[in-house]
Amino acid sequence: MVGKTASAKGKPKINLIEMRERKGWTKSEVAEKLGFSRSYYSMVEDGKINISVKMMYAIMAVFGVRYEEFYLKSPKTDFSGADPSANDPVISDALTNILNKPFFMEFTVAVIERSLRRGGENFCIVFSPDHFKKINETYGLSCGDKVLKDIADRVKKIIRNHDLFGRYGDDKFIMLISELDKANAMNIVERIRLDIFETPFGFEGTPITVSASFGAAAIAKASDMDIAIRFADEALGRAKEEGRNKVVFFER
Repeated sequence: MVGKTASAKGKPKINLIEMRERKGWTKSEVAEKLGFSRSYYSMVEDGKINISVKMMYAIMAVFGVRYEEFYLKSPKTDFSGADPSANDPVISDALTNILNKPFFMEFTVAVIERSLRRGGENFCIVFSPDHFKKINETYGLSCGDKVLKDIADRVKKIIRNHDLFGRYGDDKFIMLISELDKANAMNIVERIRLDIFETPFGFEGTPITVSASFGAAAIAKASDMDIAIRFADEALGRAKEEGRNKVVFFER
């Protein structure tokens, strides 16, 4: 059956044919946007070719959907390749339903290369809630888990479809913001910081004020991602040392 298919959690996922029809595009138009021949794209849409992570990101970017919405359903087979749904344990973090660290890193190359082809800038952001250990000690581990999940939900409402967002480990998150200049990228980060701090988190009827600190670094090319993460992490450390609840950009 072609059309919406319910996920395990009941959230509809979108197949490639439906996404194209919603846009009112022909197969030839989509193929041109992706840099494919029409015949090759037709085989992808029909589920005859398994898609790579790089191809999957390109398709997501063209249609303007997030990884948790993406679903490639073939009318002839169940799946035609990768399925980066939010409840897929292979690629998503079980608690927050955002990308896990390995899959986040897998995606970054395609994102950065695409941005550079368009003449865009790229930025790595690493952040974590402040005094998270104290939150766990005061309200319990369940509260800490809820805070992390709620932070992830808030961030997803602010970032754009093609920004990458993942859990880097424990209480640490990571983002890749692309195709924006530094001022506009940092504006997104500042909006996230303010949203976390200005709107209390609720746990069992108790409002809890949480702040977060952010470190950011520029990425010159796809192979520099590991370096950018290290620089962003250093900037995060400085933000914590300088009083927390702030954004620090790494300057060489």
